[in-house]
Amino acid sequence: MGRDELKPEFKEGLSTEVEMVTTEAESAQHLARPVFSTPAMVALMERTSIALVKPYLEEGENSVGVKICVSHIAGTPIGMKVRARSTVQAIHGRRITFAVEAHNEKEKIGEGTHERVIINPQKFAPKAQE
Repeated sequence: MGRDELKPEFKEGLSTEVEMVTTEAESAQHLARPVFSTPAMVALMERTSIALVKPYLEEGENSVGVKICVSHIAGTPIGMKVRARSTVQAIHGRRITFAVEAHNEKEKIGEGTHERVIINPQKFAPKAQE
C-alpha cells in the first residue's frame, strides 16, 4: 500500500446512511414471530461503514473489519424499513473507528462501534493464509 494515512478529505465526523426493507432472509427465524436479526443488523452496519470509506480508498486498497461492538436494543418486524448510519469517530493511521447506529421506522434499534483497517489485498491474502 505504501501509505500510512488516508486522504485528508476523509475525516472525523463524515457520515453516510444505508436503508433497506427487512425480508425473511434477514429474520431471526427461530422465533415464533420473525423479526430482523442481530446478525443482519450488524451486517447492515458493516455495509454502511464500507460504503463510507470506499470512495476514499486508492486503487488496489480495500478495508477489512477487525472489531464490532453493538447492542441490539429494539425489535423490528419483517417488512419494516431499517436505516443504518455510520460516522467516522476516529482515525489512527490506517485504522478507522466508526460510530454506528440503526433505526427502524419508529425507533433506534441498535448502536455501537465498528473498526476497519485499510489493506492492500495482494499483501494481505498471503499473510492470512499462513
